Amino acid sequence: MDQKALDQALARFEGFRTNQPHTISESQVREYHNIVDAIGLATGELQLDVFKIGDNELEHKVIGSQRISFSGRPGHVIRSPDKRCDSNRFQSQIDALSHYLDSQGYRRGSTWTRGEPRHGVHIDPLYGVAIQQGVRGSPTDADYEFARLAIEEARKSVPESDGRPHPKVGAVVVKDGKVLSAAHRGEVPGNHAEFIALERNLSDAAVAGATVYTTLEPCTTRNRPKIPCADRLIERKVARVVIGILDPDERIRGKGQRKLSNAGIATALFPHDLAMEVEELNREFTRFCEKQSPPQTHPAKSFAPAGGLKPLVVPLRYGPSPPSAGKNSIGHHGLIVANHGEPAYDVSVSTPKIQIGTSELRFEGSKPVFTKADGDAFFIGTIELAPHHGTLGSGLFEEMRKFQVDEVTVKLIYKDAENHWYETIGKIERDVSVSGGLSVRYVRQERTKQP
Repeated sequence: MDQKALDQALARFEGFRTNQPHTISESQVREYHNIVDAIGLATGELQLDVFKIGDNELEHKVIGSQRISFSGRPGHVIRSPDKRCDSNRFQSQIDALSHYLDSQGYRRGSTWTRGEPRHGVHIDPLYGVAIQQGVRGSPTDADYEFARLAIEEARKSVPESDGRPHPKVGAVVVKDGKVLSAAHRGEVPGNHAEFIALERNLSDAAVAGATVYTTLEPCTTRNRPKIPCADRLIERKVARVVIGILDPDERIRGKGQRKLSNAGIATALFPHDLAMEVEELNREFTRFCEKQSPPQTHPAKSFAPAGGLKPLVVPLRYGPSPPSAGKNSIGHHGLIVANHGEPAYDVSVSTPKIQIGTSELRFEGSKPVFTKADGDAFFIGTIELAPHHGTLGSGLFEEMRKFQVDEVTVKLIYKDAENHWYETIGKIERDVSVSGGLSVRYVRQERTKQP
């Protein structure tokens, strides 16, 4: 094993994993594949291709539609010029590779030499994740059968009598190759399948180290005093959760899987044919959720200036510098903003430093003139007094998670052509449902004094 090459590859992987853009383009997938190949060459592993994204998983996404002039009739859909990958699928593969590397003992500066035992870990070709033999359960054929058993449980689900569709969910708890419990939603009226399987059926049993097969992503919110299923799985210290489909409810989708992963629980998805069976079983619930999703609007329409305030500079995201940032900013991470109003002048981040535990987040740069036609403006972020010092902001998510900081407030300051000063208040929030783990939210704009 080439430890120096491995250290370099793992450093690239760590930076890539914590700073992903919201949209996963073909170029990002290629960069990820290059990292996987570098890790494979450094370690001598020949099975890492299972963590890559398949060519058939890249496609031109629909990003809008063009109506026929004057008629109002639909014309044709507008697709992205480049191919893109589903962000949840991409994150799942990255998480799976991360779990596998940890389980194999591959770490920066590791002294492990090839040929020594490493806990009997192998890659499960069905799911593309690491499974520790004797601890995390069964061979592939048994995995398939347990997933099938969960689907059969889901078919027994009893809906609530509130007049709206509900998901059909089955859960199976397995330890040392044996089924400890099987349950379905509504088996106890008003309760989820995971609760019934773990708390009613196994309230006094030791389930630490077990694998749970559930047809639907575990929930992350419940009306009190009920506890979300993801939290129950974490409390019971299960080792692995295999999920049929992610929740079609946009408010929950991806959050359950990420919460489990962040707690150190290995997550995986059902194979394609079984996942499609779960999708078909829940088609009515999926249709209902899609109707409830808020319509997508253009950002410029979402942030229309109010109260006579003309310029409006809005934070968009935190992440790698966009191409428009210029060569001096390439490779840096920071805050990307857009102008949705009249021209703004002397634009900068007015928050000089933001305390995050023992670390400080700082922003650099300014924009003398900023118009809507300029594209995105970029302000470099740096993390000071932290282990990530010098990574130019790529450690922000890790620092926020380490110190349990859920959000930070960022203020942008600028003026209009008449020297009236304005301030935009935004928030950078930890959000495991999005790629990169950070989302940025516009809060409000207000008049302010000259700095």
